[in-house]
Amino acid sequence: MADTQFAIVFQGQVVDGADPAQVRENLAKLFKADAERIEKMFSGQKVVIKKGLDSVAAGKYKVALGKAGAQVEAVMMKPAPAAAAAA
Repeated sequence: MADTQFAIVFQGQVVDGADPAQVRENLAKLFKADAERIEKMFSGQKVVIKKGLDSVAAGKYKVALGKAGAQVEAVMMKPAPAAAAAA
């Protein structure tokens, strides 16, 4: 199933031992985002950071965001109805 796509989801949690303020700063640099946008990511709600990734790219995002201190998950996306009909 080479067409399986993933989304990277963040819920505002940091990896064990990480300083939340430092994680916010790291994510601001990584995404070139202002503090207001970063604070919205830490709301506790699910935030899709990136979608439409293959498994390799999803793994790379997880590693990069993990190094920044963010605890994220790669969630398998449901196929779009048009894509399922074309298959």
